[in-house]
Amino acid sequence: MVGLNGIITYSESYDRLIKEIGLENIILKTDAPYLTPNPLERCSCNEPLSVKLVVQKIQMFWG
Repeated sequence: MVGLNGIITYSESYDRLIKEIGLENIILKTDAPYLTPNPLERCSCNEPLSVKLVVQKIQMFWG
């Protein structure tokens, strides 16, 4: 199992990792109030609702 958080929204470097580990091995995390997903990095602190941006990034690979 691999925990993914807002960091994966900053760079395409994580795309290969996301594809290789497989959806069944992913745990979604917010790490709130830190590691705010892009494009919210300049906004207020990270919050649990921000996990939707992590989901959107992962959906790019599995729809």
